[in-house]
Amino acid sequence: MKNKRLASNMIANLVAFAVNMLVSFFLSPYIVGNLGSEAYGFVSLINNMVSMSQIVTIAFNSMGSRFITIAIHKGEEEKAQKYFSSLFYANVFMSVLILLFFASVALNVTAIFDVPSRLVGDVRLSFVVMAIAFSLSLIFSVYSVSTYATNRLDLSAWREMTKQFVRAGVIFLLFALFTANIVFVAVGSLVMEIYFMLANHRLMRKLLPTYRVKRRNFSFAALKELTLSGIWNSIGRLSYVLLSDLDLMVANIFISATAMGVLSISKTIPSAINSLVVTIVSIFLPTLTIRYAKLDINGLLQEMHKAIKIVGVCIAPILCFLVAYGKDFYMLWQPTQDAEVLQVLSILAILPVYFTLGMKSVNNIFSITNRLLLPTIVTLITSVVTISLEFVLLKYTSLGIFAIAATSSVCLLIKEISFIPLYAAKCLGVRWYTFYPQLMKEIFVVAFSIIISLALHSVLSATSWLTLILYGGLSMLIVMLFNIVATLKKQDYIAISGKIRRIVKRAE
Repeated sequence: MKNKRLASNMIANLVAFAVNMLVSFFLSPYIVGNLGSEAYGFVSLINNMVSMSQIVTIAFNSMGSRFITIAIHKGEEEKAQKYFSSLFYANVFMSVLILLFFASVALNVTAIFDVPSRLVGDVRLSFVVMAIAFSLSLIFSVYSVSTYATNRLDLSAWREMTKQFVRAGVIFLLFALFTANIVFVAVGSLVMEIYFMLANHRLMRKLLPTYRVKRRNFSFAALKELTLSGIWNSIGRLSYVLLSDLDLMVANIFISATAMGVLSISKTIPSAINSLVVTIVSIFLPTLTIRYAKLDINGLLQEMHKAIKIVGVCIAPILCFLVAYGKDFYMLWQPTQDAEVLQVLSILAILPVYFTLGMKSVNNIFSITNRLLLPTIVTLITSVVTISLEFVLLKYTSLGIFAIAATSSVCLLIKEISFIPLYAAKCLGVRWYTFYPQLMKEIFVVAFSIIISLALHSVLSATSWLTLILYGGLSMLIVMLFNIVATLKKQDYIAISGKIRRIVKRAE
């Protein structure tokens, strides 16, 4: 039953991710073609500003699912109800503050950013609409706990997939009926969040029907517990903003709006890859949390190693495609931009994943074990060092946006290789080198996979969408097969072959 649920969650989430990326694949060049790279840069900048707003809300929201899930599986119904209602009312209060903040930014947008005069009104209105969308998402985010607590991530995946169709449909419709405007992108996000809010509410009623938002269940003590536990996630989010989300703002203020637009386009594929990694890793998170709640450390490690293998098999082909066929892809996908620059920026942005591919799931250990203090401090130090180096490079070199893209990735890579595996092992009470053999193996496999892809590209370069799909697809298939052979052990093959035999037997 557990394997069936895992398979169901995996398939649903991967299909949802594929659909989301397909929507983004067509939507991004459509927006760039209609609005230009400068306007597209502001779409990403506003989204990053929304992401930055999560710093103040993540303190109590980040640990909500964990505390509610553990309380449910321990049979502590009253405690779970208190967490649930307390989160809802806290989010209502925070949404009001966020709306006021974004209204202030909208009024002073020309004093903060380099905004072309033709876009000032549109950028201001987009800030306000996106703030409303985010506030709705925040208020009703607590309802998403239902699929996490019941390990039904397959259901939430379908909702994630359909909401992207809603967003894309609204944007395409508005672009078709009216003159292109970045406000329409924000309106698409607003309609999407309204749909998602209603869908999550329905899932809550289905999966956890006894849970209701009630004022009598609001508890300052419960909220304090969540906040004290999640405050380190909030600081960690601040660190992530300094490492990643702040780069567009830095490019806008210290270089130009055009440079911000180019950097924004180059981050599309790396963001998609990171999203896919998070999607796969999140599939295992409820199981890992439940294992830890039951003090089953061996079972947790087994699930963790399973996650590492699956992440490697799924992500390595895409990473190798970006190295070998990235320039060909960008020439076809963004014909008005410099394809080589976009490829280099994209590889720099996603550089840490090449070296720590399967280790992404290990990061969840800190939240699961509620050991967030030290990881947060280390990440904050890393982010401060990153920003300092970026300013130095921008001032004393001519690297420009390449300095922004490379600095954060190199600093993050050093942290993920030197700190995360060691402290994760300590949190679980296992040997310090537990995760390093897998890490070294992943680095070797990815390096060899890149050589395979480059060798194939040297004889099969792509000049059209058809040849890119054929040759790039062949490259990814070969890399995936190589990763399967190099990653899976004998017992994995036995388990897979056994499942295949059972499927064939049932078919007969």
